[in-house]
Amino acid sequence: MINKLLMFLLGILGFASCSSESEEEYGCPTADFRVMGKVTDDANNLMDSVKVKLICSDGPWDSTMTNAAGLYQLANENGSYRTDFKTVFEKKGYKSDTLNAFISEQDFVGGDGDGYKGLATKIVNAQLKENDK
Repeated sequence: MINKLLMFLLGILGFASCSSESEEEYGCPTADFRVMGKVTDDANNLMDSVKVKLICSDGPWDSTMTNAAGLYQLANENGSYRTDFKTVFEKKGYKSDTLNAFISEQDFVGGDGDGYKGLATKIVNAQLKENDK
C-alpha cells in the first residue's frame, strides 16, 4: 500500500515538472538565420551556378546555387541556435573556397529574451580563382 502511494506521489511530481515553462527554460534555444552574398571570379565578374554549401559543427546544413547575378541566399526559420558556420563555394573549373561565417550574439535581432534568439543575417562574399591550366 505504501509503495502504491509513493508511486502515485512520484508520478504527480513528475508530471508537474513537465510544464511548458520548464521546456522553455531547459530546452534548446532557436533562431532564424540568413546567410547571403555574392560570388565573383578573380576579374570581379559575377558568377552564376556556383554551388554554395553551409556547414555547421554537426555536418552539412543547407546548399543552394548562385543566380545569374552571382547572388545566393540560404535561410532557416526556427532552427537550432548556432553561431559558427563554414560557407563552401564550388564550381567546376575553379578552386573551391571555404569561408567562416561566425554569427555573434550582437547579430541577432528581434529575440524574445527567452528561448528564441531572433534573426541573424550574415553576408559572406567570395571570389573564386580559376584552376591552374
